Amino acid sequence: MVYYSKMHRVTTIDLFFERADKYKIWLLIACVVFGMAYFWQVNSVSNRGFKIRDLEKQISLLKNSNQQLELQAASLQSLENLNDKIKQLNMVVPEKVEYLRPVGSGVALR
Repeated sequence: MVYYSKMHRVTTIDLFFERADKYKIWLLIACVVFGMAYFWQVNSVSNRGFKIRDLEKQISLLKNSNQQLELQAASLQSLENLNDKIKQLNMVVPEKVEYLRPVGSGVALR
């Protein structure tokens, strides 16, 4: 189809390319926007990866510290250590142990 304007002859192909130029601009804008969104997403994912790695290192350090504290607690509760502590505090072994027995078998009721 051929259209005529006052200045020159316009064909449907010319109209198509005019519209295509507008679409190209919008396509370029969309690509830039999606490219920026993709860059932001990749950046935030990588930052989270660094944070996760730091937290995993911290967990590892805390586990090691916990193991050392458990070993220290076990060594402090050992029989040898307790005997040494008894001697330092001048404690003595009791000669005769008396146990108290409850009188009667009554139980308090509400």
